[in-house]
Amino acid sequence: MNGFERRKKEKEKSILDTALRLFQKNGILNTPVSQIAKEAGVSQVTIFKYFETKDNLVLSTVNYFVDESFRSFEELVNKEATFEDKIENIILMKKTYANEMSQDFIMRFMEIYAEDSSYIKNLYHTKGSELYQKLFQQGRAEGKISNSISDKALYLYMDMYSDYLSKEEVSSQIKPLAQEFMRLFMYGISGK
Repeated sequence: MNGFERRKKEKEKSILDTALRLFQKNGILNTPVSQIAKEAGVSQVTIFKYFETKDNLVLSTVNYFVDESFRSFEELVNKEATFEDKIENIILMKKTYANEMSQDFIMRFMEIYAEDSSYIKNLYHTKGSELYQKLFQQGRAEGKISNSISDKALYLYMDMYSDYLSKEEVSSQIKPLAQEFMRLFMYGISGK
C-alpha cells in the first residue's frame, strides 16, 4: 500500500471511529455529519466523498462496529484462559456493548441484521459459528459442557442469557449477584 492509500485508509478509519462513538452516544438522528466531520478533523465534503450519503455512512459504521466486535471476540476465544473466564468476558462484553449504544443505533443495527444477505448476518453465521464451536470444544475438553448438549442449543442459550443480562433494568440488580449468576449460567440450578 502506497502512502496515499495508507493515509486514505487512516482518514476513513478516523471518520468511522468518530461516527461510531457519536452514533452510540447521541444516536444517529442527533448526530449531524458536520459534528462527525469536526470531531474527525475532516470536512463534510470529505465524508461525502468517502460515503456519499449519511445512510451509507451509518451502514459502513455498523459494519465497522461488527468487524471490531468480532476482532475482540476472536481475541477472547483464542487467548489463554479457562472456558469459564472466557464465558464471563463474553457476557460482560455484550453487556458493555448494549449499555453503550443509543436506542436508534441499536434499531438500525437490527434492521441491517434482518436483511436477508446482510454482512452482519453472514459474518455471524460463518465466523461467529466457528468461534463459538471452538469455545464449546474447549468447554467440553475442560468438562464444563456435557456432550449431550448440542452446539446449536448452547449458542441460543448464550445469546438469550447475554441479551437478558444486558438490559439496563436487569444489569443494576445483577451486579451484586454476579458470581451467583455466573455459577447459574455454568451449572444450572443443580449448582454442582
